[in-house]
Amino acid sequence: MEASQNRRDLTSLPTEIKLLITSHLGHASSEPPSGIPQIPRVLSNSGTRASSPLKTLSLVTQEWRTLLRPTILSHVLVPILPVADTGANSAATTRLRMALKSTAARLPSHLPSRISSLTIYIPTTFSPSSGAALRNSAQHTTDIITMHDFWASLFQRFDPLRLAIHAPPCVLGWLTTNVPATEDAWAFPSMNLQLLELTQPFHLPTQPKTEVSTETSAWDTQYLFCARPWSSVRLVEGSMMQAYGVYEYFHKRPPTVLGGLCLPRGETIKAFSDCVLFPFSTHVDQLQLACLSAYRSVHFHFSPAPNERVLDDPRVVGKADLSDCWREMEQIYKRAVSAQPLSPLFAPGAALREFSTGDYSVASIRELLDGEFAQHAAAGWRAVGEGRWVLTPEQEC
Repeated sequence: MEASQNRRDLTSLPTEIKLLITSHLGHASSEPPSGIPQIPRVLSNSGTRASSPLKTLSLVTQEWRTLLRPTILSHVLVPILPVADTGANSAATTRLRMALKSTAARLPSHLPSRISSLTIYIPTTFSPSSGAALRNSAQHTTDIITMHDFWASLFQRFDPLRLAIHAPPCVLGWLTTNVPATEDAWAFPSMNLQLLELTQPFHLPTQPKTEVSTETSAWDTQYLFCARPWSSVRLVEGSMMQAYGVYEYFHKRPPTVLGGLCLPRGETIKAFSDCVLFPFSTHVDQLQLACLSAYRSVHFHFSPAPNERVLDDPRVVGKADLSDCWREMEQIYKRAVSAQPLSPLFAPGAALREFSTGDYSVASIRELLDGEFAQHAAAGWRAVGEGRWVLTPEQEC
């Protein structure tokens, strides 16, 4: 009886309200909210989300199905699955190359080309069983050609506003020609799946499809970052909290591709965002800050704020001493926004025009940032909201 009443209520809504609901759910479907924003959600190998609010609502009536169909089809999930006839003893790189070729050959043809989001999901089964990193793809022609052909096939078929790659760090390293340190990966179990996201502006016209060039594909290690006019890159690395419970944790090296992204990999990429839960103070060092100064916009998010209730969950915290976690995170901010000595982000010649944080609700971070940016004010920096500062136009000359 109640379900029938709810169905009638949804059916009787004005068309304008239905369109607003459709728009809201469509925006939310690209990346559902998580209790811990630094930990990517685990996706399904099948590429289906039966419990999706969009799909559930589309079952109410034919009218809702008609309204929601374009929105549902604008979010595409492409899982990379192991090829069945790959030998059990094949190298992890070989299995990954074969899976990419198989996926490229079976891309769906019934979906629209211009889509809101395209998500590539590569499960942890592609990580080497030994825990070692995959080989450096930049040094192997077969790897570069396979990647080039895969991305070229993908972008000939789809033109996404947002590309999200969910994959183990060793696979992300292979895809970005960057070898992460994996010898201490056992100490960072919540970093076994990470997210690399590229976005392009909404107002750009649909990009024309281009033919794949085989002449230069063997040397094109930047194709992913230049195939579209991406404007921003975001790295979601997971949590380092459990590593704090390891003896002399500060000597452990997290599995990350951050070092390979600190410099813009494409001419149009102007914004960088790094999200990782309680990184060590060494995670973003002076050299990396100097590289990040080539971006116009930098964003950090290192705490679970505003949902700090997760710190009561022993599965998240492990044996970590929270005082260590907060201290290490604060050290990164002190180094990143320091006015004396001057941080590389704000040095003469730096391209940075905007700095923002997702940790402004943390009192100690807020006090630190407000104090340092008060000193940067003489150089033209001003606050434009909570946790965001910009360099005023008159100071850019």
